[in-house]
Amino acid sequence: MWYLVISWKELIQKLESKWWKQVKQVGSHVKFQLHNFITTIPTHWNDDLPKWTLKKICKDLQIDYDFIKS
Repeated sequence: MWYLVISWKELIQKLESKWWKQVKQVGSHVKFQLHNFITTIPTHWNDDLPKWTLKKICKDLQIDYDFIKS
């Protein structure tokens, strides 16, 4: 299930296209929110997000693999 490879830029574009809003940025961390769901996406890597980071983001936002894959 967690074989998805995605960069932080692609993830931010997908979230913004699905009504998520960027509420804050501190240095290289961007905070996104929709209703009560909030997460922080690290943007200090130039390559893909590590799988454990992506799993944590999905857990925080209560979204599944299909949301990111689409």
